[in-house]
Amino acid sequence: MSNAEQAAKMAGEWWAERVDVKYAGRRQAFAEAVSERVLQVLNGEAQWDWFGVRSVGDGKPTICTTECDYEPHYCLADALCETFPECLAHELRQALPRKHVLIVSPDRLRPKEGYGNWRPDIPV
Repeated sequence: MSNAEQAAKMAGEWWAERVDVKYAGRRQAFAEAVSERVLQVLNGEAQWDWFGVRSVGDGKPTICTTECDYEPHYCLADALCETFPECLAHELRQALPRKHVLIVSPDRLRPKEGYGNWRPDIPV
């Protein structure tokens, strides 16, 4: 497994651990959906804008920002919609904790849990 693959897997697991207990039964599916998208970004195959809209990447490896401010952004929005297709938008806003960010690169994950609460980097 490459570093990018391992980092993407770790990112999916990090977010899945934070899914509201009400949705706990689908944490694994959510972890896989996030991992797939993060790896696509890390490999330069795709990118998601702040609103969660996917576009084709430029082929250049890059870092991946995942974020849930008051609602999910970037690839998290897309992963939530895939994992919980029956949920309405306001329900999806409650699936993840607010003010959380995870910046993913092939060698580390940089987490923020809550408003301004940056945590130590997680090595890959």
